[in-house]
Amino acid sequence: MRIKSRFKTAQYLIQTRYYMVETLIKNWDIEGTPSRCNVCGWIGKSYYTFYNEMCRQKDATLCPKCGSSVYQRALVEYMQETFKADAPYKVLEIGPHSSDPVGSVLKNMEYISIDIAKGRAMVQMDLRKLSYKDNVFDIVVCSAVLEHINEDVVALKEMYRALKPGGIAIIEIPIGYYKDMLGTHTVEFGGTPFYEHYRSYGYDFNEKMEQVGFKYRSIDYKDESLGFVSPSILGFYEGVK
Repeated sequence: MRIKSRFKTAQYLIQTRYYMVETLIKNWDIEGTPSRCNVCGWIGKSYYTFYNEMCRQKDATLCPKCGSSVYQRALVEYMQETFKADAPYKVLEIGPHSSDPVGSVLKNMEYISIDIAKGRAMVQMDLRKLSYKDNVFDIVVCSAVLEHINEDVVALKEMYRALKPGGIAIIEIPIGYYKDMLGTHTVEFGGTPFYEHYRSYGYDFNEKMEQVGFKYRSIDYKDESLGFVSPSILGFYEGVK
């Protein structure tokens, strides 16, 4: 068992080093339109490549500087288009990313972040049991979180409850995986989560938004310079209370 574990660790490290060298070579040699990270300002010719377990393919989407993915860059693009940078919004972020896409846009917000794991956010809290009162937040950000929660509808209801009337929930989820790359419907994995995901979402996620009461729209981001070229599908939802 120990030998198998060491082999997997060595395999992972070799693969990681290979992708690092590959990215450096691409940024040195490739001609064409530069890529840009709207989170940290990095400009280069190629994003960092990693192995995407959900689609079982290489995915060149991570920023070499801040580590942001298409999730964080889509979030920044949406927030820049939707909100005033200096407005005093009250914001709740669930499972914050280290690149801080929310803070890169909103400069005068009242911000709090939560995570179920200790030390990953400002407050340790379960999204399924928020301790906040009703109608508190102007914005709730939930990026790449719901697929890790078994009772995702309960989590959606809690976000809806904590939002002020007219408040906005920004929800990002992965849609599709290697057995259903088109995301035709949600597949519950059951038992042990696959790659720590309880499900593979499909476009029928709309039904869950409706069930909770959100007025919603789905946004499709396609800016190649921001890295929106991937074998996996980014599900980006704006939900209004």
